[in-house]
Amino acid sequence: MLFLQWIFEMLIIGIETTCDETAVAFLSSPLKVLHHELYSQSGVHRAKNGVVPEVAARLHLSLLLPLFDRGLKAAQKELSSVEAIAVAQGPGLIGALLVGMSFAKTLALVLDRPLICVNHVEAHLYAALMNHGRTDIKQALGIVLSGGHTFFCLMHSVGDYTYLGETQDDAIGEAFDKVAIMLQLGYPGGALLEQLAHYGNEKRFSFKAGQIEPYHVSFSGLKTAVLYKIRDLEKKAPLSAQDRADLAASFQKAAFDVVCITIEKINSAHSLKALVLGGGVTANGYLQRLLKEKFGHTFKIYLPQPALATDNAVMIAGLGAWQFQKKGASSLESKANPNLRLEC
Repeated sequence: MLFLQWIFEMLIIGIETTCDETAVAFLSSPLKVLHHELYSQSGVHRAKNGVVPEVAARLHLSLLLPLFDRGLKAAQKELSSVEAIAVAQGPGLIGALLVGMSFAKTLALVLDRPLICVNHVEAHLYAALMNHGRTDIKQALGIVLSGGHTFFCLMHSVGDYTYLGETQDDAIGEAFDKVAIMLQLGYPGGALLEQLAHYGNEKRFSFKAGQIEPYHVSFSGLKTAVLYKIRDLEKKAPLSAQDRADLAASFQKAAFDVVCITIEKINSAHSLKALVLGGGVTANGYLQRLLKEKFGHTFKIYLPQPALATDNAVMIAGLGAWQFQKKGASSLESKANPNLRLEC
């Protein structure tokens, strides 16, 4: 009993540096957040219309310690009170991951505290459960929709998954960003494309994303179809504001239609009870309305807080705390893994 009480009152640190967000978080239990800090590098990478890995790694290196110091003070905790350090081990950019892993290992060694290596994709799913204050999920479909991932798995419980499918090329968030650039919205463009699509006719252009049996998807062809349609329109006249809005709306509809079709196919085979969604694309209001309209009467739908939909350290610390209770610590010999897969 005393051990369990100590576990639930521990101070756990989360560290996230998988791509272009530098983040730290301080939690006192798997579901209770004391404080978190996040710096998005998107403004730095905007000029290149995408993340520059070397630049991202250097920024993580310069930002991580100041963010950690500021967060520790805001959480009103002493360094000596830290009980464990959770860190995103992968998947992600290798240089960025190395910065976070090195920082976490150093803390673990200096403080003589456990290191907990966390799967970044799994943490996105955990973020949705945190938003609803529960981890006792069963017979659910886990879906990660982000700039780097489009992934479907059965969730028998936290930590127990069956792989179903994923994108075979571009992630859905990556496709949003690339189409946004085509429409001259800039980078990152997901939220801007959603705003533009609000004024468009989603039925004007008949786009489709790819479906690959059994539960894989493809967005490369959809992206190319939008590019060709833009070129066709520009042969007649420069794109009008309405053209751009209609293209955005038609693309958005096609991208999310294939997600919904995949959900329906999986449900037919597995009789789902819930949907658990994570990743930055889940903040899209059109997607949320579509999910509620199509599945709200059938499934409980778990979504993360909008602020915790994109990469953050809260989800790393939360899953790390849960993982520590169930599985214990990771080895200090653990290495960053840019291609880390969800254990299924």
